[in-house]
Amino acid sequence: MITFKEMWEEGLITEALHSELQQIISDTDKDYVDRKSTLNNFTKKLREISKRNEDTGLLDGKPKKGSSRAVFFPKEPRKINIDGVPTEHHTAVKIAFPGNLDKYTKHTYLLGEEQNAIEGRKDIHENHSILSPDKERGEGHYKYNPNGVTAPVFGSGDKSSWLEMGKVDKMTKGKFKELTKTESHPKGINFDHFTNALLDDYRTSHGQESFYDTDEQKDHETLRSHPLYQNTENFIHHSDNHPADLSLRNYGIWKHPVTGKEHPVITDYGYSTQISKLYSRARQERFQREKFGVFDI
Repeated sequence: MITFKEMWEEGLITEALHSELQQIISDTDKDYVDRKSTLNNFTKKLREISKRNEDTGLLDGKPKKGSSRAVFFPKEPRKINIDGVPTEHHTAVKIAFPGNLDKYTKHTYLLGEEQNAIEGRKDIHENHSILSPDKERGEGHYKYNPNGVTAPVFGSGDKSSWLEMGKVDKMTKGKFKELTKTESHPKGINFDHFTNALLDDYRTSHGQESFYDTDEQKDHETLRSHPLYQNTENFIHHSDNHPADLSLRNYGIWKHPVTGKEHPVITDYGYSTQISKLYSRARQERFQREKFGVFDI
């Protein structure tokens, strides 16, 4: 994976991001840097730059925070090429930080870094992203993949402390239904039915019984013929993604920068089956410590 420094030197990262913030992100690839402090250092530097009345290069000084990652939005878009056409794409930078469960793991990497590592996988970008790397044209060039189900990723740190993903618009259930209209499904598909069917198929493929009644199973049969369902199921099998995490908040509307065509895409897909086990074990460890005292489970 190309480093932040290389991305900056080759003009693949927006020049609008303040150089002192760039340096903090770039340093995460160095062995002597404490990556657990990256977000604290980044936000501290952000406040310092703001007090100096200098442009940080970010839309907002307050990140959107999840359980293990914080997301910042650069003001200026990144310049890219899609199918040979020069264009630009706004992005979001995800920075891993020690969440509430990290202290209950015995893992070398932060849970947020583990999630970044999944989203940074080249095989996922090549097979399931809405924009796949155009290897023939080189760095910064992408091919439009109409069958893609994940938001595009433009780069990440060698140790997965940070990741830069294409920015998308907020998804709603009504918009999802609109975007999934096809000749075979002229009314589109219901988001809850879609995710429930994916989870049900995941459960049965792992030897568990279905928890839906006959009528709901019939709805699922209709869903299974939809291209988006088939493409998403292929992604789940290939990436070992856990469909329990495919909620509406982890979806977005991706708009093709050249044609304007909109697609539903997964924006948070770092929750693999293996990572779900790490989270589960951390929760168990926390329960043991809080209930019975500190000891291994």
